Amino acid sequence: MKGEDAAVKRGIENLVGALMDPVIVMPGGWGETLPEWLKGAVKMERLAQNAADLGRSAPSKEAGDAEVVAYLYTASLTRPMGDRLTKVYLNLAPKVMERFIGGHQPALDDVRVNGLSVDEERELKKLRGWLYRQRTEGGKARRAGKS
Repeated sequence: MKGEDAAVKRGIENLVGALMDPVIVMPGGWGETLPEWLKGAVKMERLAQNAADLGRSAPSKEAGDAEVVAYLYTASLTRPMGDRLTKVYLNLAPKVMERFIGGHQPALDDVRVNGLSVDEERELKKLRGWLYRQRTEGGKARRAGKS
């Protein structure tokens, strides 16, 4: 029974976190310019990941595509990004826009990057993990009243 209680508590904490944890942005003031649709997309992906994680022994501990796009959007406005992160951004942003705004976005065809190299995939995986840790640690601290 204690194991079930812990699982329920963890599930509730994950649900609250999906909705309430902050969207991690690059410091520099550009976070205020995040489009509302992108903030909503981050929450929708978090909720979808929580649903997918139900019953798994090892839930995902990575940020979704929309959360990566939100961070890289603000990063790109703060300072120039390196080649790898630029390609990651130009690979994910059109996909996220098409998924959450709807339909093909022809205006992005000139900058769209199809596919990522092994190094770019590695960079993306590292960023996903870092963003997840930043958001969950920050969210837990805020809910506990520590910040």
